[in-house]
Formats: sequence, structure tokens, C-alpha cells
Amino acid sequence: MFDQAIKNLRNATEGSIQLQQDLFKKWVGLWTPPAASPEAFSPTNLQKKWMEIVGELIKKHRETLEAQFGAGLKNNE
Repeated sequence: MFDQAIKNLRNATEGSIQLQQDLFKKWVGLWTPPAASPEAFSPTNLQKKWMEIVGELIKKHRETLEAQFGAGLKNNE
């Protein structure tokens, strides 16, 4: 029982760290210097790109949480 709880905690921690790393990489990627066109970094384009990134991360986080809750429910049964 404790082994399973520790395993679930480890999986949750690894998932959280992975999400944070993905967020950081994408956030840093937004601030790289523009290659050719300054309009690529207009406020509207940055907002759209940021919303896409946040949407992806929320989906990944939801999938991780669903897996964790599923494992918890399976342990309770």
C-alpha cells in the first residue's frame, strides 16, 4: 500500500516538474530575437501564442491529474 502511494507521489512530482520545464522552455522561446519580421512579435501575435501555450499546458496538466486520480481510485477499490 505504501509502495503504491510513494509511486503515485513520484509520478505526480515528475509530471509537475515536466510541466514546469515545458512552460519555461516555451516562455523563453517567446523572447528570442525576431529573425526577420517585427510584426511577428506584435502584442496580438504574442497574446495568441501565449494562449496556445497555456492551453497546451493546461491539457497536459489535466491528463496528468486524471491519471493520478484514476490510480488513486484503483488503489481504493
